Amino acid sequence: MLPDSVMVSQGLRCDSPPLSEDQLITQESDVSVDNKITSLDKFRVPVGNQEIELQQVDFEAGGMAVLRLRIREHRRFTIFDIDPVTAGHWAEVMATWSKQQMDNQMDNVGANVQADTQS
Repeated sequence: MLPDSVMVSQGLRCDSPPLSEDQLITQESDVSVDNKITSLDKFRVPVGNQEIELQQVDFEAGGMAVLRLRIREHRRFTIFDIDPVTAGHWAEVMATWSKQQMDNQMDNVGANVQADTQS
């Protein structure tokens, strides 16, 4: 049981009473069951073994759909809700970076093959 007043930081006080069990926000209660969530893709990252899931979230109240990016590392979740413009920008930057990295790897493989044939 927490005291009625908790020291939060140097000189700051929180006089709010502690939350009861039914007032605590859980991950399930944070997401409305009325929103439509559609899984778009789910995969594991080879390095680090994180599980990544991309979801489309359509809100019952209407408005813009968002892309939800869920990253699971063991028991920890990181969740981003991204608007279409941000998702498009992010996708372009990631695609450009990925292509550059793969091209660099192919250049290195080609250089190694050429060096082996000249030896």
